[in-house]
Amino acid sequence: MIDKRNIYSESKAAFNERNYALSFQILWKAGIHSFVSFTQKVEKKSNKTNWFIHPEASKFFWKEFIFSDDIFESLFKSNSADQILHNYFTKLKYPVIEFEKKLANSFPDQFVKAVRVNQVYLDKKRIGQLKTIQLNDQFQIHQKIWQWIQKTEQRLWKEIENDLQSISDYSLIDLLSHCIIWLETNRFRENSKFKLHQLASVFSFFIELILSKYPNKQFDNVDDIRFFKRFLEIFKSTTNQIELIGKSPVSSLLSMINHWILFKEHVITPYCFDLSIEPIQQNELVFFQSTPKTYYNWLVNGVRYEITQLQYTLKGHQTVEYLEQNSLLKIPGKTKTDVEMNRELAVSKWSTLLLLEDLACQSFRIGKTSINTEQILDPILTFSSNRSTRYEDNLSKHALQSRNWNEAFMKLLLESINLDIQIDPYILMSEEEYFNLNKNVLPELSKNYTKEIIQLFSFSPNPKFGFNRFQSKYDVWQKPFLKIGDVLFCPTMFFATNLWFYSFTQVALRQRTSRNETQKMENHLGELIRQKGWKVKVTNDKEAGFMDGDVDIFVEGENTTLFIQLKRTYFRLNSKDSHFESMNSDLKASSQLNLAEKYLEKSNPVYQLKHKPVKWILSTSFESIGHEINGCFKVNYFDFLNALNDPKTENLSQFIQELKADKNLKEFVSSAQNPDFPFLAKQIILETIKPLSIFGSKDYKEVILSDDPKTTQQYNYIFDEALRLDREGKKRDALTLVNKCISQNPGDGDALGVAANILADMKLFDLSFTSFQKALELLPNDPYISRNYSLALLEGGRSYEGLQLALQLNEQFPLLGGIRILFEKAFDHCLRHGLLASEQIIELKTKWDSMN
Repeated sequence: MIDKRNIYSESKAAFNERNYALSFQILWKAGIHSFVSFTQKVEKKSNKTNWFIHPEASKFFWKEFIFSDDIFESLFKSNSADQILHNYFTKLKYPVIEFEKKLANSFPDQFVKAVRVNQVYLDKKRIGQLKTIQLNDQFQIHQKIWQWIQKTEQRLWKEIENDLQSISDYSLIDLLSHCIIWLETNRFRENSKFKLHQLASVFSFFIELILSKYPNKQFDNVDDIRFFKRFLEIFKSTTNQIELIGKSPVSSLLSMINHWILFKEHVITPYCFDLSIEPIQQNELVFFQSTPKTYYNWLVNGVRYEITQLQYTLKGHQTVEYLEQNSLLKIPGKTKTDVEMNRELAVSKWSTLLLLEDLACQSFRIGKTSINTEQILDPILTFSSNRSTRYEDNLSKHALQSRNWNEAFMKLLLESINLDIQIDPYILMSEEEYFNLNKNVLPELSKNYTKEIIQLFSFSPNPKFGFNRFQSKYDVWQKPFLKIGDVLFCPTMFFATNLWFYSFTQVALRQRTSRNETQKMENHLGELIRQKGWKVKVTNDKEAGFMDGDVDIFVEGENTTLFIQLKRTYFRLNSKDSHFESMNSDLKASSQLNLAEKYLEKSNPVYQLKHKPVKWILSTSFESIGHEINGCFKVNYFDFLNALNDPKTENLSQFIQELKADKNLKEFVSSAQNPDFPFLAKQIILETIKPLSIFGSKDYKEVILSDDPKTTQQYNYIFDEALRLDREGKKRDALTLVNKCISQNPGDGDALGVAANILADMKLFDLSFTSFQKALELLPNDPYISRNYSLALLEGGRSYEGLQLALQLNEQFPLLGGIRILFEKAFDHCLRHGLLASEQIIELKTKWDSMN
């Protein structure tokens, strides 16, 4: 057995003597994973630096050591290749051109992946060299993409910089006033959750950018009276001339920031971090193409957030009801409406507290002080609810009879004057005023708690960290208060609409986790599992020290053993965070579980393994759920807890099978069609699962650029005309135009799908089926085309084939709206009208039952 400690010690000794050749040769004996881990490890106590980027050692490593063919091939065929290239492309201060050429020649897939993930091509100093690297035909399109993205991003950023110069003389009060008016005007045009989050991204970026570019503006004299007076002056000018809202320099800057963020979120981030996306050239168009299954999984995992929140909201209702019935809680309020509003506030609080309890986040640490989460949550939730009632609800009422936000706010302003109540589209107050406001509602609140709330939930830019447009630090959802001196500011639209369920929890999860908290969460989960009657062992620190790898919890049932590696991580809300969780957390967890399995197969003092284990990565994040990672299955922690509550699940083997099959999620979705469910409950479920609607290729195959915009424009015009004529019932004319598109671009699966639908409508079923088949060859498993093909087969007399395709759709996309009903109704129709042979009925029913 290799003694790695001696290897590390000898390697470090050689390194300290500056004998880098010997140092790396010795370390190589430890194995690739240990070699990479130790090379990049930084140890402050022993002054050990990252050797990959050490001024002298790095030159030997990147220019000599790595060029050995055996070493080069071993490194870049290993699971550590991504870490090595991350060090090279993001931390090394100089490029080694010969290394890049060798990598591109020997492992072009690794080279392209590293350039994407590490966003190397966005560096204008590197793009010239990247374009000249020789890649084979398969990968050359990436070089085209790199050049186009870099050029487009630079152009958009130049426009932002130009607009930034034009507002240099604006005071912070003017900037914030114009910003609020722009935000509210844009929200009025499209008042949706998606739009609100988009505007929040623009505001967060805008604030960080202007205070980084003009740091002295944060020292402007900002007080309530001056701000209100100036805000009304600017508001009045835009009310008299609505077109000024879009033409002011601040509006122009905000619009350009919005364009840049959309380009980053829809092009840069997906391309860099969603490696299922591949660029493809089709005639003059370049597409980013993923797969229907990848897009579907992203939708499903997004809906998990909504379902989890709904489930905790129901638990919150039950808790409040129990507390009221047992005289442990009295809901305040002078009127019935007040009482109902305060009850909903109590439900929100308890929903979040119950979530935090399951995450073992029952206190916040601020410095050396530990504060109960309820004492932090209460004041911020109460204030947010107050602003929602006062501003959001009243504005919505006036918006119904208004043409724009200016008009709606003018009515609200008059109402506030008549009632002598301040109703502003912004929150602006001193820390002292915020404390007094909280004190009126929560008399027991101490001044220290208010300071700590401000510390946790406020943003104050630090000039020494600079500004990186690709790694912005400010998020108004998590840090609503902009701290300007001793004044706190936030647009009301963000503070009042924040439900705090996830944003508050995200702040808690981002705090540094101690081993005690992690152990507490493991014990909490272990106890919940034990209540099912299964044998549970939670590993302690001493036992963990014995093992190679790691298992946090062992679960044992009859003939079944489950290994759990528990990951308490924050929520990953975009493809970048999701990618790095996969690389840094999931891969490590799977490696730990696999190492532990090998260790535990032998005699050991920790756990006597009786069966080959099922290995699960149990994560508090919602991304990549259901994926297999090196033989380990990733499961969502909240899905796991919910499944534990099912009394019908008795044995561990059944539990594992049902959770892997997403039984609870499927039952939740199907409950929307349950005739025994109350109408309101079904409406809530339908709203929750709305994103799981049938989708087509435009959602996973997006046009990025055109080499010939004029040709593209003409083609799109003909295609859109065909769709219009089809909607108007002019089928033959529509078919003529869509066939013109197909002759011009035979690779357009969508055009073939449209032609197939038109032919089916014209009852030309044989021609329709041929067109559907060609469309699906180009767009395999496209749910929209497949659904329509299934319907056409059923209508065209090929019932068995239509039902087979419907079953296949259910198997691939079991939660998509309408897919399940499509099979059930069609199968029932075929049974009633005798359209199937007995063996076909048995086959279809057997497969359907096995899927459910």
